[in-house]
Amino acid sequence: CTLRSTADTIQKHAELSTIYNLIHSAGLDDLLHHHLPFTLFAPTNESLKKLNDIQVRYLRHDEGRKDLEI
Repeated sequence: CTLRSTADTIQKHAELSTIYNLIHSAGLDDLLHHHLPFTLFAPTNESLKKLNDIQVRYLRHDEGRKDLEI
């Protein structure tokens, strides 16, 4: 059994690419590469399509990072 990081797991699922990119843009992807047990509630790309462009830009900006932090 190979222990995978959370980053490895979500990168394998195309439907989670948007949330991974937002996490990466916020500089939080290093946290996901640790092999620590934790739960990540990750919306799918389909769910994130419901956000408007302003909301997505906010999440990619430094101010929005706090909303992505665990």
